[in-house]
Amino acid sequence: MTDHSERIDRELAYFQADKSLVDMDLWRDDTIPDVNHLVATITGPANSPYKGGVFHIHIRLPDKYPFAPPVIKFFTKAWHPNISSQNGDLSLSFLKDEWSPAMNLTTTLVAIQAILSDPELSEAQDLVVARQYTNDRTRFTKNNAMQWTQLYATEMSSPCTSGRRIAGQSAHLNNYMQ
Repeated sequence: MTDHSERIDRELAYFQADKSLVDMDLWRDDTIPDVNHLVATITGPANSPYKGGVFHIHIRLPDKYPFAPPVIKFFTKAWHPNISSQNGDLSLSFLKDEWSPAMNLTTTLVAIQAILSDPELSEAQDLVVARQYTNDRTRFTKNNAMQWTQLYATEMSSPCTSGRRIAGQSAHLNNYMQ
């Protein structure tokens, strides 16, 4: 086992042992042969328009992880300035030039959950969403973010539930992460 895969295994074990992380989950995607692919779920924060939503995130760890940041995509659609409404790409500086090997999967997921409540407008991935957030917060919240959460991030609308993928999703997920 390489140092890289040992580090990932330690981080997964640490995450699973942390009982304070009741509103998120993280596991290895065993439908993809590459052990560097992980799946996470994050529950929308209570103080946000994403309340009640469960957001599925795919994480690809580069071979240079932890010296290079993970590549993260939202599989669940979300109306959020930092998340592309088209392809789920996430734009945050700590996943790019501010990444540090001291960060880990737990701190990364906690930070991602925090931006659901407090977007980083200076790092907007989706300018249309960012403009709406800035110019018409009521419309952003009620007509879009809450509506998309109901449409795409509830148990009935989700392709994954409780850490298990519904049959037939593997091929789609493989294509999604490329």
